[in-house]
Amino acid sequence: MILALERSTARGGAALLAEDGALVAAVEDPRGFQGDACALVDAVLAQAGAPLAAVTRYAVGTGPGSFSGVRSAIAVLAGLALPAGGRLDGVSSAAAVNAVFRAGHPDVSTVAVVGDARRGRLWIAVYGDGAAPVHAAGDFVVVPHAAVAESLPSHAAVVTPDLDRLQSLLAAAFPPERVFGVAPTAEAVARLALAGSAGPPLPIYLHPAVAPPPSHD
Repeated sequence: MILALERSTARGGAALLAEDGALVAAVEDPRGFQGDACALVDAVLAQAGAPLAAVTRYAVGTGPGSFSGVRSAIAVLAGLALPAGGRLDGVSSAAAVNAVFRAGHPDVSTVAVVGDARRGRLWIAVYGDGAAPVHAAGDFVVVPHAAVAESLPSHAAVVTPDLDRLQSLLAAAFPPERVFGVAPTAEAVARLALAGSAGPPLPIYLHPAVAPPPSHD
């Protein structure tokens, strides 16, 4: 079986899938960023009635999103995978958003996933013709808020995991029928990994680290 964690948004979760893609169990974490990644693993295994030894593969959402959520999910699954030599795949959380949206909108040709990159900027990943590629940090476009409309294909559905923070901004730039709020799920992460749409389990950072200047006191 494959065990997946997705914690890039406040709606974190875990999923357990059979190798043939059948969903065995799935749980969500209503505590969001304050939740415990280990508790999510325990909960999904308990729901499935399966021991950890039954898991042979792992997959994790790599962001963009919550720094602490993504890092903790990667750390927990890396620790679980290491003793038995289990495989750990990383799947962009933006690709998971695209997959969740397309499951309910199969006729949409182009999806622009837009998220809050903070510092007055947005991150953008465009998925066309049903493809769900894995995105590394260098594949994302980061633009100022004011440039969002001109940065997207004119026919794309605009899908965001951050609708609570971006609703007013996106409503001012696009007609309401083009904007959708969709969260990535652990099930989508697992399915993309099983389909081969995965890469290294490395967090996606869209800004360089900011450190205070050294003190000379």
